[in-house]
Amino acid sequence: MSFKQDIFTMNHPQMNIRFTYPILIFFLIILSCSLEEIGANKKTDAQHLVNSYHHYLFTGRILGAIANGSSSRMQNYTFHNVEATKIIYKTKTIDQVDIFASGIILIPKTTGTPIVVSYQHQGDLIKKRTAPSLSKMGANELSHAAIIASTGFIVLVPDYLGYGDSKHKNHSFEHKASLAQNGLDFIKASKEYLNIKKIKTDNKISLVGYSEGALASLAMHQLIEKNEEILINKSIAGEGLFLKNIWVKDLLLNNQDHGDLKYFLKLVESYKSIYPKLSNSWNYYLTDVYSDIMNSGLQIDSLEFKSINSESVFNIDFINGVLSGKDVDFIEALAFNEIDSWETKSSVTLFYNKNNQINFLNQAKSFKKSFEEFDTPIKLKINEESLYENPVLPFILKAIEELHY
Repeated sequence: MSFKQDIFTMNHPQMNIRFTYPILIFFLIILSCSLEEIGANKKTDAQHLVNSYHHYLFTGRILGAIANGSSSRMQNYTFHNVEATKIIYKTKTIDQVDIFASGIILIPKTTGTPIVVSYQHQGDLIKKRTAPSLSKMGANELSHAAIIASTGFIVLVPDYLGYGDSKHKNHSFEHKASLAQNGLDFIKASKEYLNIKKIKTDNKISLVGYSEGALASLAMHQLIEKNEEILINKSIAGEGLFLKNIWVKDLLLNNQDHGDLKYFLKLVESYKSIYPKLSNSWNYYLTDVYSDIMNSGLQIDSLEFKSINSESVFNIDFINGVLSGKDVDFIEALAFNEIDSWETKSSVTLFYNKNNQINFLNQAKSFKKSFEEFDTPIKLKINEESLYENPVLPFILKAIEELHY
């Protein structure tokens, strides 16, 4: 694929009990109700939906306990039981080959006409068995999405390609175009499912995503407004890499911490496999030590980068090529996977967790500034209640408040 082909297309006040997140997870696993999968739906004329199966029943009181145990403001919401259904749908690989992929649709046991929310999880998973469609109640992305659904939204949670029913494929990490297209295809399949089940929804959809999911959400926002008749209500994005060239140069210049180095190494690995022009040997990108490690097949998540700077990991010629602008192919790949500012009447909210690295805040500030030429309602908010050991849950709770606003 050439570059040109890629641009498409508890604290609980009444009970006076403090619950910690791990304790809550222990209790919810014991208390939650699970049902066995039932048979697939009969064949339909759906263009994207292939099959659907009952997956799980989330209990509202437990989802509410998790939320209330993390933020007292969650007492303002009622938490309902949530039915989880696994969806098998048609989409395409990066090379435009047809493939079946999977995801979960979460439907709260409420009345009324709910808004649909598409939730893009934080991305590259250390273990493929933690994909949303393979998860149930616990400290995982599906439970996070179920908390949103429990407050009255129908929530769509696609597995990224490379997970769930497409686990035989590599995940196209930080690849804007495929993340957007796969997510859009899942929205279409889910709408077909809801129509078959005669479940009425609001005609708008909101998009929520954290980390790689933030990139996916805003890429979907752009793609939908450009090519589809779907109405976007709002987008809520937490700590994503929207302006990759700025982030990469900052990382290579200032030797960011080990988490950033590992994230960048995953990005390089992904782009090496996606773009022929970047399919150089590891020696081109890495020092001899880390080149040998990558050639040995060791997983990136197994590496320890503590007290190591960028020049200890990445080849100095590669670093200089990126910083000087001479490595045109790599810089072009980064640019193709950035989110360009655009004019939209739908609100966009960027969240930055206070206890996280400062470079994410710099990303958000630069991205917000790029919208100054447009009349776009874009907001940047600092999450004062973030937890370093679990930054996703505080973001989810902030997203709930923003969705209900």
